[in-house]
Amino acid sequence: MRRILGKHVKRRMIRPIIYMTFSRFLCAVTLALLWNRFINARGLYSMGYAYTIIGLLFLAFAWFSYLRLDGIRLPSVRWPPLTSRKRFFNPYGDIPDYLDEGFVSFAELPDEERNTCSFCANVICSAIFLLWSFA
Repeated sequence: MRRILGKHVKRRMIRPIIYMTFSRFLCAVTLALLWNRFINARGLYSMGYAYTIIGLLFLAFAWFSYLRLDGIRLPSVRWPPLTSRKRFFNPYGDIPDYLDEGFVSFAELPDEERNTCSFCANVICSAIFLLWSFA
């Protein structure tokens, strides 16, 4: 397993994987708690159902990320069209300007490494939620 991950996951990709996993995990926990509060108001079902559904959704997202790694591209929809972003000017610089080793953000990674980060984050979140659903 380590050899397989060693081929695709590089050291500079660990930070984006952790950030993506953490943000997706928090959004999914919020979604599960909202499900428990509003849809499961009478308490007929346990939280295990929500965790199972969310875990399976993350597995589906991981499958699409795997397909992107294989070379299959889905059509992208840009909404709203033709928007331009204004760049924020910071006169004091950024944190990586003051460190010896610069950080690599998710946007600076090549497409293949972005897809690998997305795949790893989805698999990690899926594993967490499916383990919670069985507990």
